[in-house]
Amino acid sequence: MINRKYRVLFIVFLGLLIVCTSPYEVFAQEEGFRIHLRKDFGYSWGSQIQGRFTLSIIGDVSEVTQVAFHIDDNTLAIITEAPFHHQFHTGEFDAGKHRLSAEVSLEDGSIQSTPMIVYDFLSPTQMSQQVTTVLLRIGGLILVLFLIGVIIQTLLLKTKKRLPHKPGAPRNYGFLGGTICPKCERPFPQHLWGINLIVSRLDRCEHCGRWVMTKRASEAALRAAESAEASFDQEERGDQKTKTDTKAYLEETKYIDQL
Repeated sequence: MINRKYRVLFIVFLGLLIVCTSPYEVFAQEEGFRIHLRKDFGYSWGSQIQGRFTLSIIGDVSEVTQVAFHIDDNTLAIITEAPFHHQFHTGEFDAGKHRLSAEVSLEDGSIQSTPMIVYDFLSPTQMSQQVTTVLLRIGGLILVLFLIGVIIQTLLLKTKKRLPHKPGAPRNYGFLGGTICPKCERPFPQHLWGINLIVSRLDRCEHCGRWVMTKRASEAALRAAESAEASFDQEERGDQKTKTDTKAYLEETKYIDQL
């Protein structure tokens, strides 16, 4: 049940992360012709762009004879053959907001104007600053999500009852698979909030509570660790019994005077 709750929570957080960090393209959603801006190489974040882009026409172009692309009050290009698109670089224009539109000429002699779209052309310096800001925001969001996961995990582990499986019994480790704690050598499932560091994964052991570097273990390794877990449990019970017997013996003999 806990793993399922975390799975749902992770999916929600991932959806929010995608929505908050995915750049998008702006184009008018009206009937008739409209223009579309596609990034070929460079940077785009919402309406802020820098680099090489391609303007194209969206609509039925079967009767189109000519497309005139405009930027602000100037003609950017006149295209007389399909496909009706034009590539340009934002560095060819001053930094700042620019209006993009097109006039579409049809075979019947009519001309249709597309809705205007507005983009903010960034300079290379502005782009570098924007990229740094975006990366810091994404890094901060990831850090916040990780801390939330750690806090939730800590609270659950404090109130969590003893694991339902018996030592040495096979178990299901979930869709992330299982791993083996390098400290206590006991198997436990990998958690969604664990940090993937490419070569290994930082996760918290459910048994000893330590944060350890782990890797996904094979099925054979997990079964071997489960079998060894039963031996650990028997040894712990034996050690506890020995300590109890020793303590009882000391209690019984502490008042006996020896010559």
